Amino acid sequence: MATFTAGAGNVPPQDQLDLLPGTVITFYDRNDKPLSDGKRPGEEGAKKVAIALGDRVRIAAVPMPDDCAVNGWDVSDAFNCGYQIEDFVKAAGEARAYQPDKSNSKTNPLKQRLVTNAELLASAPDYVEWLVPDLLPANELILLAAGPRVGKSLLAMLLAKSVATGDHFLDRPVTQGNVLYVRCEDAPVKIKQRQIAQGWAEHLPVYWLDRFKLSQTQYLKELVDEFDIRLIILDTLSRIRDDSATESSAEMSRILEPLQEMAEDLNLSIVLVHHTGKVNVDNASSIDVFETIRGARDQGNLQRLYGHCSRYRELQAMC
Repeated sequence: MATFTAGAGNVPPQDQLDLLPGTVITFYDRNDKPLSDGKRPGEEGAKKVAIALGDRVRIAAVPMPDDCAVNGWDVSDAFNCGYQIEDFVKAAGEARAYQPDKSNSKTNPLKQRLVTNAELLASAPDYVEWLVPDLLPANELILLAAGPRVGKSLLAMLLAKSVATGDHFLDRPVTQGNVLYVRCEDAPVKIKQRQIAQGWAEHLPVYWLDRFKLSQTQYLKELVDEFDIRLIILDTLSRIRDDSATESSAEMSRILEPLQEMAEDLNLSIVLVHHTGKVNVDNASSIDVFETIRGARDQGNLQRLYGHCSRYRELQAMC
């Protein structure tokens, strides 16, 4: 018998595998939590070892009770539960022992994602779904960017209120839905004062978080599912980042990509509030705000959000 603790998905060096004589039966951890693609880490790790060992390996399941509630049930758990070596010998000889399918082990991953033009057209929706027509798509990441203290959060709160109530936003009809607002800068008393000024009702379907980091995106997805969220507002980018990367185009794309994917996968709008250091009250009417945003994924969406105000000062006045 041999064991290794390289962890699921890590294969020992070939010279170590070569020390295993004859036919090899490998038992993997069972009942472990599935990966994002639904596969089990233990079984997938055993397949990688099997591919490395070649035709002389077979994969068997660790004996386990039907009502097992232990995640990552392994050989030690089985022995501690009272299973004997005979149970393992039986498991190795049963039909559950198998050789992995290695026919697709070298498949080109890009080929699996390749579609024809006809397939693309058939799968694409016939129309754009909007949360706010021509301003806020229902499944995209939008950057709301301007200089400090010009009213970005006020505008974001007005958007949150409009979506929560189904009222108009900037004279446009709104699809009603639940809102999650991540406030990283404003205290509750300030939020309350702004709600009073904007005429919020007490029981609007708006949920608030005072802290969030991009590394916690998976937990944010769980909240979206649980509370049926249609709009997330993240205020601001600098507060939710948990790295020290500068805002070069490549780095910003990497940072924002998980949010863009979440918006597409869960069909919700995400508005990311961002301070730009080059815009202020004095130069707002002359500077191109979009040129100050490095690494923006979709400047068309930025133009869409701001383009309905003829001048930047008009937006300030509205806030």
